[in-house]
Amino acid sequence: MTINKDDIQRAKETIGDRGADLIASLLNIESYDERTRKCLCCFHKEKTPSMIWRPQNHAFQCYGCGRSTDLIDAYMITGLTFVEACEKLFEEAGMDTSLIERGMKERDYYYPVPEYAENKNKIVEYYSRRCISQKTLDYLNIQQDKLGNILFQTFDADDRLVNVKVRPSRAIRKGEAKCWWLKDKDGKPFSTSHLLFNRNKINTTQPLIITCGESDCATCIECELYNAVSIQMGDQNTQWLTEEWEFLNNFNSIILVHDNDEAGAKFVKEVSRRLGEFRVKIVDLPEIVEYNGKKVHVKDLNEYLYYCGKDAVVSAINEARETEIPSIIDYTDIEQFDMSDV
Repeated sequence: MTINKDDIQRAKETIGDRGADLIASLLNIESYDERTRKCLCCFHKEKTPSMIWRPQNHAFQCYGCGRSTDLIDAYMITGLTFVEACEKLFEEAGMDTSLIERGMKERDYYYPVPEYAENKNKIVEYYSRRCISQKTLDYLNIQQDKLGNILFQTFDADDRLVNVKVRPSRAIRKGEAKCWWLKDKDGKPFSTSHLLFNRNKINTTQPLIITCGESDCATCIECELYNAVSIQMGDQNTQWLTEEWEFLNNFNSIILVHDNDEAGAKFVKEVSRRLGEFRVKIVDLPEIVEYNGKKVHVKDLNEYLYYCGKDAVVSAINEARETEIPSIIDYTDIEQFDMSDV
């Protein structure tokens, strides 16, 4: 799939300020003022309008919670994938949708054929204990198989299912496999792709959040931070950097959310270097927080949601720190000298 950023920008410019009216309608913003194009933020509670249309960016900017929302975001929030959202954008602008070139490069993928349960009762119950709603599970297309296991489904840029990771919807017993991968329809051993989970619902014109697990990605979606993906097979795996390099090059800003352990620290150091420190920000979660009068250790973003709530997660993402660039020296650290001594 190829979508030229210049074509996206041209579509937004063609739609112009009408984009604000479309977003307000799509997100059912009742407080929207059509004259000033201001409204109460639909992502957090407030009494004074702080969500303002910025025509130069063709997006709403909330000056309360920091969220930026363009028309592509609004289409995806309502359930479309990125490709589908771009098609709607082009149609609204009267542009030819054939500008969107479907068809990823050929990969040696096995395409799994999962068997779904009639409902999601077990995984909904499991994730409700982790503060993740069914709405988020539906948005991420997380399904349940007939044995009650969780099915994390990964789609490529053309919305084709290429990867299904399976995990029990309960605590893992000692010695039991934590997760496994579905085989293809012919029963061949599954050759795992290294595509990022949720990558087909990412707005390439907005900053990208990269997490280290599907539940951490779901945490971002639960907190209405929709431009989030997850790596697969643990934070020691970096093969996704190679496989997704063309996709990752779309982003001028990337936010890394790591686990609170030694492996997480190594992940940040390695990945930020390879992505380029100039465009990477890092979310450092507190290791210890207060919960019900006790001090508890925070392992990852989902635990941070559980212990501290949505507002704390949003603040942590918004306050991500700049990556230190090893080759740059602070001017104040340079030793002063007299040129006459040279």
